[in-house]
Amino acid sequence: MCRMCMVLTCDEEGVLLSDIVTRPSRSIIRQSFCSQERAKLPPGQLPNLSYEQPYLNGDGYGVGWYTKGDSSPCVFTSTKPAWNDQNLENLAEKIRSSVVLAHVRAAGPGTPVGEVTCHPFRAGKFLWMHNGLLGEFEKTQRSLIGQLDERSFALCMKHSAIDSIVAFGLFLTKLAEKSEKNSGDPWAQTYPPTTILDTLGETVSEIIAANAQCKVASTSLLNFIVTDGRVVLASRVVDNPVQSDSDEDASSVASAQEDDDVDCSSNAASLYLSTGSVWTEKEKGMYHMQQTDRRNRTIIISSEPLSTARDEWMPVPANHIVMCRCTTSHIDVTFVQFPKKPKHVSSVIDLLQGQHDVPCQDGEQSEPLKAGLSTTFTSHGSPTTSLTSCRNGAFLISGTQDGSVTIWNLAISQATEPRRHPGPVLALLVDEAADRDLLFSSSHNELRIWNIGDVVCCAPDVPMGSMTCLSVLKFTPSNGLLLSLCGDAERLYLGFQSPQLLRLKLWEYRDELHKAKSRSKSIRFFTVDMTKVGGAKGGKFRPERLAEAVGTKEEQHNGFVYDMCLVGDELVTAGGDGRLLIWQDTKYVGSLVGHTGGVTSLARIGSHAISGSFDTTIREWDVQGRRCLRTLRHSNLSPVLNVQHCNGFVLSSFVADDKFDLSCWELPGEGKSTRRAVEGCGYLTTSASHMIIHVLAQTDSTMTIAVGGEKGGEVRIFDVKLPGKTNVAPSPLFFKDEVVGMLKEFVSFPSVWCNSTACHGAARWIMSQYESIGSTVITHTTDNSNPVVFARLGWNASLPTIVLYSHYDVVPAGEGWGLQNTPLSPWVLTGHDGYVYGRGVTDNKGPAVAQIQAVKKLLEKGDLNVNVLFICEGDEENMASGCLKAAIAKARQTGWLDGVVGAVVTNSTWMDNTHPCLCYGARGVVDMKVRVVGPEKELHTGTHGGLVAEPLHDLLGIIGNLVDPSGRVCVPDFYSGVKPPTGHDNESLLKAATVLDLEEMQASLGTPGFRGDSNKWMPTMEMRMMLLRQNWLQPSLCITSIDTPKSDTTATRRAIAYEAGASISVRTVSGQNSCNVATCLEKHLNHEFARRSSPNTLEITQLCDSPWWEGPVDSPIFTATYEAVKQTWGCDPLCVRDGGTMSVLHNIQEGLQVPVVQLPLGQSKDSAHLPNERIRVENLLRGVDVLKNLLENYPRSAT
Repeated sequence: MCRMCMVLTCDEEGVLLSDIVTRPSRSIIRQSFCSQERAKLPPGQLPNLSYEQPYLNGDGYGVGWYTKGDSSPCVFTSTKPAWNDQNLENLAEKIRSSVVLAHVRAAGPGTPVGEVTCHPFRAGKFLWMHNGLLGEFEKTQRSLIGQLDERSFALCMKHSAIDSIVAFGLFLTKLAEKSEKNSGDPWAQTYPPTTILDTLGETVSEIIAANAQCKVASTSLLNFIVTDGRVVLASRVVDNPVQSDSDEDASSVASAQEDDDVDCSSNAASLYLSTGSVWTEKEKGMYHMQQTDRRNRTIIISSEPLSTARDEWMPVPANHIVMCRCTTSHIDVTFVQFPKKPKHVSSVIDLLQGQHDVPCQDGEQSEPLKAGLSTTFTSHGSPTTSLTSCRNGAFLISGTQDGSVTIWNLAISQATEPRRHPGPVLALLVDEAADRDLLFSSSHNELRIWNIGDVVCCAPDVPMGSMTCLSVLKFTPSNGLLLSLCGDAERLYLGFQSPQLLRLKLWEYRDELHKAKSRSKSIRFFTVDMTKVGGAKGGKFRPERLAEAVGTKEEQHNGFVYDMCLVGDELVTAGGDGRLLIWQDTKYVGSLVGHTGGVTSLARIGSHAISGSFDTTIREWDVQGRRCLRTLRHSNLSPVLNVQHCNGFVLSSFVADDKFDLSCWELPGEGKSTRRAVEGCGYLTTSASHMIIHVLAQTDSTMTIAVGGEKGGEVRIFDVKLPGKTNVAPSPLFFKDEVVGMLKEFVSFPSVWCNSTACHGAARWIMSQYESIGSTVITHTTDNSNPVVFARLGWNASLPTIVLYSHYDVVPAGEGWGLQNTPLSPWVLTGHDGYVYGRGVTDNKGPAVAQIQAVKKLLEKGDLNVNVLFICEGDEENMASGCLKAAIAKARQTGWLDGVVGAVVTNSTWMDNTHPCLCYGARGVVDMKVRVVGPEKELHTGTHGGLVAEPLHDLLGIIGNLVDPSGRVCVPDFYSGVKPPTGHDNESLLKAATVLDLEEMQASLGTPGFRGDSNKWMPTMEMRMMLLRQNWLQPSLCITSIDTPKSDTTATRRAIAYEAGASISVRTVSGQNSCNVATCLEKHLNHEFARRSSPNTLEITQLCDSPWWEGPVDSPIFTATYEAVKQTWGCDPLCVRDGGTMSVLHNIQEGLQVPVVQLPLGQSKDSAHLPNERIRVENLLRGVDVLKNLLENYPRSAT
């Protein structure tokens, strides 16, 4: 027997021949000498003909393809062995086509070998090839040839009248009878798909009838593939007269094939189908069919799988014809069961040629709906293929192309660790019955059952549990992909490609399933034999007992079962054949007909159903009345991919010009429907590989939807404003947690320190929050400053008073806010992958909210045993400390500072992204401006160069030697007063150096290396210690800018600058006197300038002087904070110093005259002061707990 393969794609570029013919590990060339599924001879019988060799197909080969814009196909054939023809190798690397047929031949008994007998055969616009044989062809040859018209007869004679070409001639003869008489060449005409299908069915029937008439006793294997370049039909039919009942028509057909290794005496020759988005090479020779959405964009039909991924290949049911119809966006696949008696076979798909029985409404185009981005999640870099939700939309569940299943808690933007299938996740279903929290997921031909109770039953501020896989059911032999799920554990319906329908009774047999012995020790894995479903009760438990078939083969769909839903007690299934079938339990009770393309999606509306189809329409059905109520059509005639319903609105996703978009339909009880575009999702048109939507919740004004399908794996949550509403209300799901919701309000104030109006608004808001928990609030303001807010909770003189400091002002937002091509507003809190983004979320509005929530928790429990004094200012970012100092002084006079024992500043970030930290020291800063002034105006380098002392030369001369190559500052007495490291310093350095990742640090800084890298012999640990010691305990001097007049120009200028300036930033450390450091530097610069004897003038100006800070590590407040971090995070925090400067730390400690500890809540990569500032929600929530534990435990620590 031969081997053959066909590929059909709607990709404009087509498929490369080599990706089918030569490269795959199981390519058609490989099958030519190493066939694995050739029909085997009976045991003990030796082959006496090459045709009977079980593995060899070496009697020639051929490939056929179509070129763009030409309906006439190309054919290349040769009698060389396919595995030894360099011409084929070379051609295959350069030829692309949307339709490719390939064939390797094993000549049958009595048939010649030559190029004229090599498949595929061409006639006009048609290609034909055959795998199998016409049994005892010498008996039927004359009868069949006698039915040919003259032209078909001539074609047969040209190709030696072998059985395959005679079958083709018979097909062409019958096709010509259906042609338009005055429309030219019948072989060049365009025929409706059903006409070609009819003709193929008649051809097969005539062959079977001829076998019966001539009393053929041998099996005929009738696997044909025919195409006109638009439509491909493939038959898998067997005629086995030996098994015929003599009282019946002799043309009987064998039952479906169950085993891959077939016995040619009784069963059909093998034929497989693989469908998906794109046929792609993962690694050399290893191909797979990638599936990104419900659309079939690439179809392969082959005698044997072309890859080792067997789950991607479905055996074509025996005695069926597969029809593949290609459009610009997808390929419709329809299965037609071949009848036992010769007759036309098109009746089962006549509906696909029908007209809409209910007139189509384009929908009154109305004002578009606005969609506001609420949050974004990333499904681990792989496109989302399925979405569902539970707990009224509080948890979103996503499945991805790489097999990941993830549950997202929308209230806090946290996710479970992904669990994986071996292939793309095709369907998700949740069962939330009172006594169970189960998730069902499908991939390839397997079903996984998960317990998600530990995930969805936890409190919002408790870290999420993990989902547990209870069982895996694998269905064999393969019925193709498990595309759809519906129901619950008591009656779970499964829909396959095959198109088999099953119902599982998992809950009834849960105990038996739990006790049954699994074939795997690591996971409860069971195989369900699809040929034995519904096993008898009693005796040893078998997985087949769980399942029962829904309907008979004759009643089931003739296409893939894309979706299903329950309407009342009836199951409605959507098929690729365009029909909706209705089932009561497992019995067929009716159908809904009207779509003229595959039905891709279903949604329930009370007692009605909504269906979306490849035919570009959406239909509303009265299921009980078995009628269509209305038909809606997109004005751009776009295939509908997904439909969702919520309270009178239907959302549909569609594709147009390879771009994806959303529409919303308002369905009134009567009258014309209204269609509105959904604006705000435009990014999907360029970055999505497909689109899948899921409605999470709806309020009176807002519909919250999840949209997935982007190539990067993002799932985005949108709030869609409903018609007639003026504002988009906040999502009822995301920011549901009180902490995050409160931060969302706070971030909405654009309180940049120089924006007085916004800062006063933020101050009033924070005051109201302090008052809401019972605090007494006062403010202090000076001229040209923002208010300092004091809020005191508790005046009990016997209790210690703890100060919690924060600030509400932020730095300017700047430009560059956005994630993965989606712009972000810095003043709208936006979630993404467990983080929230917005200006100030980590510096310092998030920590300010955490302080309030921590105190509120203690008040609710009645465990607040300290007084709390909140201090929140609005001038921290511009380092204007005058107002804060004055406010503290006034508060001391009025008794507001009575009993204060310590202060906690929740500012800054960790030293990395992993380890919680406490900061007990920070460097100071002295900023200076050095300016050299020369001529009164610019001079020309040509006319005056070399005549004058240039200011820039002088400037570089005096600053160029401030720091030597090792990084040491060369200013005399610069290091005077530097304190040596303490024992605590050395211990902290060692712990921090142990976890410091130099490579990550270098990558995050974007630097080519660190100081000391040139010393290749320095151990890594010593390098870490050196870098940390330099940053924590050593002063530094940096030149931050050099400028001249017009130095920002991009053009080449030949001018001598009349002045030059440089900005110098000096960081001071514990023990140093900043005034002395500034004096030393100024003295050194003047000395170096004097040495140059320059006529120019040197000007030195001190811009800033902010002192260093060091908190006592033996204080009760430090000890209590340390223990609180350890209690919350379960590990000892790192004690660190900050290389930067925060004057507020010194000002608070000096003004309050109490120990201060710096408690960072955010991570090092939170981008404080930069675009896309963020904080992890887990850090924010645990920050609340750290502060709560600190306040609760402080009295014990102080004792």
